[in-house]
Amino acid sequence: MAVLWAILLGLFAKLITNEGLARGFITMAKIGVLFNLILLVLNLLPIPSFDGARVLAGIAPRQVAEVLDRLEPYGFIILLLLLVTNVLNGFIGGAVGALYKILLSLFVH
Repeated sequence: MAVLWAILLGLFAKLITNEGLARGFITMAKIGVLFNLILLVLNLLPIPSFDGARVLAGIAPRQVAEVLDRLEPYGFIILLLLLVTNVLNGFIGGAVGALYKILLSLFVH
């Protein structure tokens, strides 16, 4: 979805001639890109119940996979604690920022 929003952002910037209307659509597309990139980065974190933890469990030794399985019911609480304590802010912000720049450089000229 982030790629689709980036493509739309490029199209809106080129095709809409009314400045006010273009600003609204461009803002909507930028928010769409950012929102989907945040979801992508969060989902790939190795926090139990997210896909990142399942990938890690698939490649990690059996003991690590068992620990992740036992922690899975607490994944949402772990995520909330990490967000409230600002542990994830730098990582998420940096990853989302880098991906955002890459997408815009590919689809917006």
